[in-house]
Amino acid sequence: YGLKIPLNRRVNELPAGLQQRIEIVKALLSEPKLLILDEPTSLISPLEAEALFKLVKRLKEGGVAVMYITHRLKEVPIVGDIVTVMRRGEVVKTVHVDKVDLNTLARLMVGGREIEKVVHTTRQATAGERVLEIERLTVVKDGRRVVDNVSFWIERGEIFGIAGVAGNGQEELVEAIFGLLKPSSGRIIFCGRDVTDLPPWERLRLGIAFLPSERRLALVQDMNLVENMALMLAVAGKVGLLVPWAHVERLLGEYVNRLGIVARSLTMPVKRLSGGNQQKLALARIMVLKPRLLVAVDPTHGLDYASTMAVRRMLRQMADNGTSILLVSSDLDELLQLSDRLAVMYSGKFVSLRPVDKYTYEELGRLMGGYEGGMAS
Repeated sequence: YGLKIPLNRRVNELPAGLQQRIEIVKALLSEPKLLILDEPTSLISPLEAEALFKLVKRLKEGGVAVMYITHRLKEVPIVGDIVTVMRRGEVVKTVHVDKVDLNTLARLMVGGREIEKVVHTTRQATAGERVLEIERLTVVKDGRRVVDNVSFWIERGEIFGIAGVAGNGQEELVEAIFGLLKPSSGRIIFCGRDVTDLPPWERLRLGIAFLPSERRLALVQDMNLVENMALMLAVAGKVGLLVPWAHVERLLGEYVNRLGIVARSLTMPVKRLSGGNQQKLALARIMVLKPRLLVAVDPTHGLDYASTMAVRRMLRQMADNGTSILLVSSDLDELLQLSDRLAVMYSGKFVSLRPVDKYTYEELGRLMGGYEGGMAS
């Protein structure tokens, strides 16, 4: 089927991307008459996505009906014959794919309003303002080198992107940078200080923030919005044991208005917010700290088109205001839209690192799949 799967490892030990490939193969092996694919390309490489598109075409030619659910508009004309747009649980429009363009689909998805684009401003060179320096970092996990001798730096206000298929060491790299995983060797330098052995809460207080890919890890789902904000401020050392609730609520209200967070009440449980509003809240908790460095992993995964654009604008604005961002994403469009420099990670190593405008989409696909090696400066 064109999907690489390690057959000698337990499924519960595999990252989400590899588990997704297994789910796709399981569905195909049942020889279905109707195949439902829900965001099947969200965590696989462009080359694997192309293989999947060809497979879907063969299945259609063989008489299999395919329901393909995606928020990636560019995939619609590749795999679809008829497209149905849904919004808030209701069908908005059903039309043949050759009768509609992508801009119209985007407007239908967000209720007809225009979506503000992400403006990628040209970043001014700031030589000497290195916020993060990674020196020959190696992480060994379960006897394997999951991060292998990786070195790079990030300057003030820069968005440094890392592309790669899930399971190639990106998760372990960011966990080591935030202090959730101890490196076997190498150093992590933050604003001139060696933080390699510091715990996560100390790194947070120094100015390193972490936005994980899973919102259940970014927020306490049973707490309300105000409590979530207060918890972040307390861990970061911004408030003491006696929480000034009125101040926290006022601060949260400012960010709710500024970021357009839709919530019935600030005291409602976070789990009742939509995915997009949860992600905006998670970013609001970080923005209020004004961190020097944000480590963000798949920040728009699973979000609708409007929420995706809103989160990307927020990240771009943070960088323009001086925050350095390490962006790890399985979405190449996101990386190309936001990054200043982009590294490709394969089998625990950086196989390429260069300014984002020096890549082609096809080249990135080959690098992510391990079909092309070498380091470019």
